[in-house]
Amino acid sequence: MDAGSNDYSTIASGDFMLRGGAGLALRASWSVHPRWSIGGYLGYFRAAAGHVDVDQGSYPETVPVVVNFRTIRLGGLVNYRWSRYRSFAYGLGLEAGLVVGTASRGDTPFGVELAPDFFLEVPLGSGWTRPYLILSFGVRAGAMDHLYDLPGYWSADERWFYFMPVIRLGFGVGH
Repeated sequence: MDAGSNDYSTIASGDFMLRGGAGLALRASWSVHPRWSIGGYLGYFRAAAGHVDVDQGSYPETVPVVVNFRTIRLGGLVNYRWSRYRSFAYGLGLEAGLVVGTASRGDTPFGVELAPDFFLEVPLGSGWTRPYLILSFGVRAGAMDHLYDLPGYWSADERWFYFMPVIRLGFGVGH
């Protein structure tokens, strides 16, 4: 294969392994019913490290490619919560949105994601409007289209499917 070629190839098989990541998000939601709320979010995620082992179909070798990417996430959310004696609330949430990012090689990854979660809200004060801590456990699943260059090979245009567990700790104000 020629590294200078403008042709794109599809990798015969490839595995992306993400070693870890961290992010920040700003979420806002409004109650439309005592138990239901809807809103939106804007988030940032950075993969700590990762690699793609590329197995070219016409070559017996595996080509390691380091992948570091940062993404901006934009979407909507819906929550359903139950309260217990005004001491804490728990519920189920669902986020869905778009993901746009940058990577260490190639062009801009773009995709969609879905993120269901289970959350606990613990109030930090009393009164009608009060601050509270949020702890949530969930998963994030999605797909990203990404074009990147392989050293000594054609560029590869791939769609990554990902599924990762998420633990989120947050702070909110509301009632």
